Amino acid sequence: MSSETVTDFTTVDSSKDPQFFLRFLDAANKLPTIVTSKQIILDGLRLRNGGRVLDLGCGLGDDTFQIAERVGASGRVTGVDVSTSMIDEARRRAEARGLPVDFEVGDSQALRFDTGTFDGVRANGC
Repeated sequence: MSSETVTDFTTVDSSKDPQFFLRFLDAANKLPTIVTSKQIILDGLRLRNGGRVLDLGCGLGDDTFQIAERVGASGRVTGVDVSTSMIDEARRRAEARGLPVDFEVGDSQALRFDTGTFDGVRANGC
């Protein structure tokens, strides 16, 4: 994989090794600076119990799960990503968590949701 494509997550499904991107995200999400910055971003959303949140560019769902923990069982988080591989893995990881999440493949520039569907949005790489 060339250095020009290592962060081009629009090419995950057409790459020779979609699993590379999953491994890349899993490794990156363990870095202390990433962990700290994600907490700052989530704190900035000022999420409330019962909130409805859209997570654009959700990737493997790691942030989606953290958002869901903050909005509680009465909330709902919808993760959207352009990659089928990412969404398939996010759904797999969500199965045993029992969190109020759902995932779908979609384009952040052509969303199917009506205005007012969500209380907040977190966007990553969109």
